[in-house]
Amino acid sequence: MMGLEAIMQSIVRWTESPTALGEFKERSKSMSARFEQPISKSILIVDDSLPARKLLRSFVESRTSFEVCGEAVNGLDAIEKARTLHPDLIVMDFSMPAMNGLEAGSVLKAMLPEVPVVMYTAHDSAAMKVQALAAGIRAVVQKHDIDGLVGHLIELLE
Repeated sequence: MMGLEAIMQSIVRWTESPTALGEFKERSKSMSARFEQPISKSILIVDDSLPARKLLRSFVESRTSFEVCGEAVNGLDAIEKARTLHPDLIVMDFSMPAMNGLEAGSVLKAMLPEVPVVMYTAHDSAAMKVQALAAGIRAVVQKHDIDGLVGHLIELLE
């Protein structure tokens, strides 16, 4: 068995070696890189149409680094899911039963002021856009402009 003094001398010789020091630095970089992986941003999708939700989920997950944390079928469901899922962003349709996107958007902005809400709708009315922005909705995007939606998601989450 080596004595304490011999062990200390071995450590000193090892740390003074340029090769050993280089290997140590490389291992440190590799280990810290594993722990610095960015946390994925999460999105809640709200639309009363199952095919629309599935299409939007597929598109978001295949074209961005974001994950869909949940889906809601109307404004009331969106409020409940947002409360439990804590999304980083909410994409919401305008026309839905029980509570439309404008009403839900207003409640969500009061409840989660730091979470951006994007209205994704087939309606193209200037008055509706003004109301949406007044309710705290960050952007209104037409359903036929899915590339524009992805642009807004990236802009708001990165």
